[in-house]
Amino acid sequence: MDVEALRKQYLPSKIKVLFIAEAKPDADDRFFYYDKVKTRDYLYLHMMYALYCKTADDMQYLRDHKAEFLNRFKRDGYYLVDAVDEIDSKMKSPQRTRAIKANANKKIVEVRELLDKHGDQNTKVVLIKATVFDGLYDLMKSDFNIINDFKIYFPSSHKKNVENFLEGMRSVVLELHR
Repeated sequence: MDVEALRKQYLPSKIKVLFIAEAKPDADDRFFYYDKVKTRDYLYLHMMYALYCKTADDMQYLRDHKAEFLNRFKRDGYYLVDAVDEIDSKMKSPQRTRAIKANANKKIVEVRELLDKHGDQNTKVVLIKATVFDGLYDLMKSDFNIINDFKIYFPSSHKKNVENFLEGMRSVVLELHR
């Protein structure tokens, strides 16, 4: 599967909010923009839930209607990219942060080029995952409109991680609607 081609299918003509996550999953069939994911699509489910849903009962509906929600995400001017192309899933957080920092200059150039074509000075940037925040925030905060000056933790299968993610995203959603 060509994940970059798949990602570009959902590139809005005008990016209002750019989300930067860590990296695509080890398994392409769990990629955020792949619409046939059956399990472990935590970021997609909880991102869409935070942006569009009112009750936890909507979770299966989100999975069953993924293409619809991805198209809505695109129409709303949202886009998600990764801080690094790939990362070893066995790496611990400090190693992941170092890998993100090592790739930061390249990623900053890519983000700048992306926003020059599809964004503007008002495009908001949201850093998703503690490793991404630790690796990029200080390097990007003066040049980009990063709206979270706090870590948004990745929503894994652990209830506490999901709660932390949703709490961070509540603040982001409030900022998006100002």
